[in-house]
Amino acid sequence: MGYKVVPDEDKGTGQARRCGRAEALDRARWFLEQHYSVLASQVHMEKGRWIITAQVGLHPPLTKCVSIDPASGAILGCA
Repeated sequence: MGYKVVPDEDKGTGQARRCGRAEALDRARWFLEQHYSVLASQVHMEKGRWIITAQVGLHPPLTKCVSIDPASGAILGCA
């Protein structure tokens, strides 16, 4: 199962869907799992964006942060 970086608008309403905490976590995990093994994740809201902090890799584990726009569900960045 894959996600578009920016979700399509809801049919019939012309409004973009909002991205909740669980969906933000799913999108970030899907994004990171394309290149890493994801071990653990935390989600919090910061400056109006979902920030997902994940432990990835095995030896040594790395920390990656994915930023997601809650209004559109777009992945804004990864560091």
